[in-house]
Amino acid sequence: MFLGFNFQTMKNRVCCFFSLICIVLAISDVKGQGGQWAALGGGLNDKCLSLACGAGSIVYAGGSFSDAGGIGAANIARWDGANWSALGDGVNGWCYAIAVDDSGNVYAGGTFAKAGGIDVNYIAKWDGNTWSALGNGLGGWCYDIKLDASGQLYACGTFTTAGGNTANRIAKWDGVSWTSLGGGLDDVCNAIAIDRQGMVYAGGRFTQAGNQPAAYIARWNPADTTWSALGYGLNDDCESLLAGSDGNLYAAGIFTMVDSISTSSIGRWDGNAWHTMASGLGYQQHTYALGMDSSGTVFAGGSFYAISGLAVKYITRWSGSEWVGSGVGFSNSCRALAVDQQGVLYAGGEFANAGGGAVNYVARWEETMVGVDNVPGQKNGITVFPVPTSGEIWLQGDVDFGTDIRLYDVQGKLVNRQRYDGNVLDLSEVKAGAYWLKIGSGSRAQTVKVVLH
Repeated sequence: MFLGFNFQTMKNRVCCFFSLICIVLAISDVKGQGGQWAALGGGLNDKCLSLACGAGSIVYAGGSFSDAGGIGAANIARWDGANWSALGDGVNGWCYAIAVDDSGNVYAGGTFAKAGGIDVNYIAKWDGNTWSALGNGLGGWCYDIKLDASGQLYACGTFTTAGGNTANRIAKWDGVSWTSLGGGLDDVCNAIAIDRQGMVYAGGRFTQAGNQPAAYIARWNPADTTWSALGYGLNDDCESLLAGSDGNLYAAGIFTMVDSISTSSIGRWDGNAWHTMASGLGYQQHTYALGMDSSGTVFAGGSFYAISGLAVKYITRWSGSEWVGSGVGFSNSCRALAVDQQGVLYAGGEFANAGGGAVNYVARWEETMVGVDNVPGQKNGITVFPVPTSGEIWLQGDVDFGTDIRLYDVQGKLVNRQRYDGNVLDLSEVKAGAYWLKIGSGSRAQTVKVVLH
């Protein structure tokens, strides 16, 4: 059987985060795989509270800083893979949330009243050149922003009006005007997640959604415009949400129960029922960020230093049966997680150091590959051809759809990554040289050497 792969980067939708996603492989236990934390230039001069990824290696950071890599940047900045730049005059308050649409427009939300010197009321849009308001904005702080598949924007926070009209703590912007989501929520909303079916989830401090009981978490159905509870919900604040590619909803906060089941700060909703994730993340530990990588691994960042006696230092990964970490972590809380289109992982927060080195509030995980076999073109029944090649590569063998595929250079640095989609592996954009192609993960992983000329 002949199989092809395409390393075209996945179409960017939104990576948001303090709600985002984001994701950290620093704590990977995959055999033969390692890496280290690296600074993004000179980093920031104060806290990073949100991260979002744009096209290629572009990353946007928001927070409470005034400097990014030695450049003046008022609470929001752009990293292009090599340098920091400001987004005009920035925003005049803390930036808690960022989202990027398919056209590259950047949406920011937070405690600010102005963006680029104009009145915006807690939420604004950057088109690459100028800031603009979204109508009359919001009537209070914005804590999270998400975009659905059609590009409509959902925002949540402390507000009770949007665009000058009643909208209790959550609202939708359609590009022209704001609308409420039914009766909204009766208290602060901290986080939003949108699943593959377009269902909108809200988590926060509320106990009612649409004037119906909903304990700290609820679901909005845009089709029939109704709110519904998720079982008996949670017993305390929800701080972060993640709608996973696996079809599950993950919720984290300072709660100790999901439905009527004891847990510590995190739980999983499968669409019908709640489930615990081992013993959780620790009693009433703040979990500010959740994320999932392309292999479906869940990551959490927060104020927790240790989980069940294991030092994870503010960042951890779910192995499928337990929370694990490498012990290198951060020097202080993690507030944001994100992954770009190339599979590079980013984290932001209150930490000055990551993995023992200075990074100044934001860091990138540089993944490396070690201990692979020097067998050009063939490994365990999978053959890569032609080798050498000038661009296209085919594989002969048995590889399942959805298999994780990674390309590493000879220094062990990850060059590109995606899941198998049935197409030819197009390496025309990769410079000439020798590389390792890793197919799959864990005990089933196979690695072959490929050469481009």
